[in-house]
Amino acid sequence: MLAQSWARQASDTATPLILHDVLLLARLLANLACVHRLAAAVFVDASSTEPDPDGSYDRPFRRIQDGIALTALNKTVSIHLRAGQYVVLPNDPLIPKGNCSIKGIPGSSAVSITCASALNCSILQIDGTSVFRLYEAINSSYIWDLTLEGVTLERPGVFTLNPTGSFLPPFQRVMSVLLRQGLGRSLHTRYVNVTLRDCVFANQDVGVNALTFMFGQLHMEDVVFRNNSAYGPLAYFSNSTVTATNLKVVQNTRLAASPAWLEALGVLSDGLLMFDAGTNATLVTIHASDNRSPSALVEASSGSALTISNSTFEDNTCGPGAFGLSTGQVVKSCGLYLQGSTSSVSHCTFRRNQVLNGVNAAIGLGGAIEWDTPYATSIQDCLFEDNLAPAGGAIGINSLLIEGSISRCTFRNNSAFPYELTARNSIGRGQGGAIA
Repeated sequence: MLAQSWARQASDTATPLILHDVLLLARLLANLACVHRLAAAVFVDASSTEPDPDGSYDRPFRRIQDGIALTALNKTVSIHLRAGQYVVLPNDPLIPKGNCSIKGIPGSSAVSITCASALNCSILQIDGTSVFRLYEAINSSYIWDLTLEGVTLERPGVFTLNPTGSFLPPFQRVMSVLLRQGLGRSLHTRYVNVTLRDCVFANQDVGVNALTFMFGQLHMEDVVFRNNSAYGPLAYFSNSTVTATNLKVVQNTRLAASPAWLEALGVLSDGLLMFDAGTNATLVTIHASDNRSPSALVEASSGSALTISNSTFEDNTCGPGAFGLSTGQVVKSCGLYLQGSTSSVSHCTFRRNQVLNGVNAAIGLGGAIEWDTPYATSIQDCLFEDNLAPAGGAIGINSLLIEGSISRCTFRNNSAFPYELTARNSIGRGQGGAIA
């Protein structure tokens, strides 16, 4: 019926070329409408010696790229990975062309995808911008789905920085320059809905970030970020809806000293996990421990909304002192940095988080939370214990306009630096062992 309507419209204009284009587009949309009914199962085994593989259960492909090559806009492909390590080459990321699920072995680290070299290497990328714009032009809904389950995305421990590296699309507004510098990541998507279930991001060394997600819906369940180091935020989210349950962020480092050319770009944020403008995030049962960062672990930027509950932040250290330095930038908490966002924090525990500035550094505020937003913010039923900062051992308030409340919270043994130890070039240090 839709195709007939468009055809009638096109014939009224007496333009055969438009008629042809519209009918072609209608045929494409008809194919996409039944995308979920056309799922194809593909099997991949890294140790396979099959001389004539076809992706079937008995004759699996050896390379994950062969399974990805079967994806297309008019079908869904389900790729099943058997135990083993699958390798991606530099400048040749996995790029699904349609709805795709990549399934390993849930509850096991037996399936991993890594790079042959971390230089100019990104494991998996999808940029759905052009298809999204096509749908937008004809006022039609658009859905493109990617699912990863039971897979470890792992980077080798080699240096990834290459200031003269080639450009590797797709790109994004904030990180485009960094991609041009050859700083890879594990997963980058744009205008795609993604489900990550029982997945691990591990051992990325000196890259920009492990995960970037823009324009879509992201659901993370039982996902771990472990032992990664990055110049930018470990995970970056923009203009998206993010939900996460049972997320673990442990033993990661956001590097303190970035190269001068990288600092000059002005694209590095404060947070280890960065929820940028236009993002609505709901995080439940998050565990973040033993991480190091120049500033906050979680940043909710201006124009975002963050709801976090039943979560634990403990034994994290931030600021130049966390890296053995005596000088550095202003430190925005060592837990949550609520920067111009609308936020709700409930039933969370913040324990032994420290902002370690060094005697000559700029002031740091809020060992657990920095409240720097004039928008509605609620902190309730939380425990703050043994947190430390130059001012506001548990919570630092850094906004002239405040709308919100702190209620039914327990503060125990939080402390601010003694003023006489930090008064060399700062004002307000030593104030507010619990709240400043």
